[in-house]
Amino acid sequence: MAAVAAAAQAGTLRVDDELHLTPLAAEEEDPEVAKLRTALDRRIGEAQLPELILGVDAEVRFSWIMLGREPRSTHELLMVYAGILAHGTALSAAETARMIPQVSAPAVRQAMRWAADERRLAEACGAVLTFMHRHPVALTWGRADLASSDMMSLETPKRVWQARLDPRRHTPSIGLYSHVRDRWGIFHAQPLILNDQRQPVPPLRASSGMKHSTSPSWPSIRTATRISPWRRPSCWVSICARA
Repeated sequence: MAAVAAAAQAGTLRVDDELHLTPLAAEEEDPEVAKLRTALDRRIGEAQLPELILGVDAEVRFSWIMLGREPRSTHELLMVYAGILAHGTALSAAETARMIPQVSAPAVRQAMRWAADERRLAEACGAVLTFMHRHPVALTWGRADLASSDMMSLETPKRVWQARLDPRRHTPSIGLYSHVRDRWGIFHAQPLILNDQRQPVPPLRASSGMKHSTSPSWPSIRTATRISPWRRPSCWVSICARA
């Protein structure tokens, strides 16, 4: 509180009904940074999304995790990818099927239900996150002790006891409070009931907006939170885009 009072007195912070911070002045871009960025772009080149999905799956086999076994056919493999894309792009099963002619809308809908198994979902997400952070470049993305979180709406079977009707899509859905590290990648997801303001605060959230993660797989992480019920969950492959 003393620091807030000092900032308000110095004019850096203004307090009325809300907190107002003075915008930071933009830093001039270092020419060497621009030159390095151009060199990296030329070295890495462009990658098509299907190639990226296949490349990541070949390394971590998240499709095996989602199925609980090795895929038995190309069609089954495409179903896994289609389900991930449908959840991560806010597209319906029918819209996703129109992008992937080899997979029908009922097949995409079935694949989307596989994400309802939170144990498989967490294991697959963890495998991708671990793979991404094996790359040395990930060390430059942040301090590794900070994170942000946001609540998203995830379509789920109506038999899930926490499922409620999403007023936007009119489908059974559940809130998913995803926590993303400052070095990118979802490391924790807490299910919440949509449209229920009476439920307890998620375990990684404090009234101050910051708290340490208790996840045994990662060191203590301070997390800033915000609730936005209509965001869509990111697919695991998109988490790897920076790797």
